[in-house]
Amino acid sequence: MANITKSDSFFVKEQEVVLFRISNSSGAYIEITNIGASIVSIIMPDKNGILTNIVLHYNDLKAYLTDSYSLGS
Repeated sequence: MANITKSDSFFVKEQEVVLFRISNSSGAYIEITNIGASIVSIIMPDKNGILTNIVLHYNDLKAYLTDSYSLGS
């Protein structure tokens, strides 16, 4: 069963910017913002079972506000 949590947030001009995490029982998860539903990370196990982010992403959630490359779209 999936678990949805709000893992980070901040305000810009009275609008809350939120990072949501959807995870499963194996530890894999996806993180999505409410800024155009941008995908920030998809954490999946590699061939050795080590969880790895497979999405090209910014290290700072605030960078998605000025993103000119459409990362996570």
